Amino acid sequence: MTGSPDAFRKTLCVAFGETVRMDGTAIEVIAPTARIRLAIAGLAPVSYGALQLERFSVEISPLEGTSEAVAALLERVDRATQRGGG
Repeated sequence: MTGSPDAFRKTLCVAFGETVRMDGTAIEVIAPTARIRLAIAGLAPVSYGALQLERFSVEISPLEGTSEAVAALLERVDRATQRGGG
């Protein structure tokens, strides 16, 4: 994933408010029927000519909820963190 880990965290806080808990590089997103943990790890930046993009990976771990509830929460996280572009 490209972008800033800090921007990713801030986006989740704006989208989910009080249901986001942060602990170091881990983020928990809590919904009424599911809870997931997102572990963020930095990756080496990538360069395209003069443009340099920061990168990071996100490891997702379901903590609570049925597979359907976790999938629905992941879909909400995905929509909240998508960036525009072409």
